[in-house]
Amino acid sequence: MAGPMNWAMKFEVCGNVSIKIERQGLFDTLQDEGRKDKGLRGFGVPTGGWFDPYHARLANALLNNNLNAPCLEITQTSGLFRLQSRLQLAIVGPGAIIEIQTDKNDIKTYKESVMLNLMAGASVTVRHTGAGLRSYLAVAGGWQGLPTLSSISSETPLIKGDYIIAGEPVRLVPNGPVRQLNPTLMRPTTRTETFPFIASHEFARACKNHGRLEEAFSGWKMLTQSNRVGLRFEGPLVSLLREDWPLDPERLSQPVMPGTIQWTGSELILLGVAGGTMGGYPTLGQVAGVALPRLAQLTPGSEIKLKYVTVHEARNAWIQDQQQASRTWSRIRAISTSK
Repeated sequence: MAGPMNWAMKFEVCGNVSIKIERQGLFDTLQDEGRKDKGLRGFGVPTGGWFDPYHARLANALLNNNLNAPCLEITQTSGLFRLQSRLQLAIVGPGAIIEIQTDKNDIKTYKESVMLNLMAGASVTVRHTGAGLRSYLAVAGGWQGLPTLSSISSETPLIKGDYIIAGEPVRLVPNGPVRQLNPTLMRPTTRTETFPFIASHEFARACKNHGRLEEAFSGWKMLTQSNRVGLRFEGPLVSLLREDWPLDPERLSQPVMPGTIQWTGSELILLGVAGGTMGGYPTLGQVAGVALPRLAQLTPGSEIKLKYVTVHEARNAWIQDQQQASRTWSRIRAISTSK
């Protein structure tokens, strides 16, 4: 067959084509909750999945989907998505500008969230300006994909000519209701953020005599080379580490995970959801899990500050955050079911 192989063919998915990629975005990928099966990381398989599960599940909740249904993760600027069939879809992302063009060529713009019914021929684009970097596009029934190790999450971006397929046919009313989330439910990031951090023993030993260490944990600037594998930073701590923590070429690799901060000798890398499972660079420690969705929304040039916390404090913050998020998702699903 001539021309580029489409997404459905690449992943052996059968069904009705729902969306065609007419223009490639910066980095549009299909993601679900990732490969959370026990033991896979022991074989070198990254978790992957949504970088920001909070907003991904908000999109699924708007459609009354399973909260873990796959979404299309959009980074900064989406491609142009052309509908090939009727769809009920939801898009959620802090700072997102969502443009919907119908087959009648009228354009409607929504901010940060929308749930609506669209007919074949309509197109969707999403871009971010200011707060937030990632959005999630969900479709009623979820997106289809051939699971690999229990997940359809992929680091292969959708390109021009690809197709993606909805999981279930949905009977739609052409002029159905349009819904948007209360803006207070969004979790945007600012240009200056503070994140809870647990220091590693090796970092504490290497820098225990440094009187300026506390102030060096502010002013970290996120670099444009950042992605789902890792966020890269420069800042005052870099010069201190060059003096106090030379790299050991015989250092053994050790396990790492999303949120681990590594020192490469020239910059600081905070591992993302697609980061590896073992690392040979020295580790400063771990950003608390509660902060990872906020890190996903950081834009290049943002500055962060780290604040020391204990393991107990980090765990309690995670539990409280998940309880609050679960109540929000359940409330939105209940409203979606009643309408």
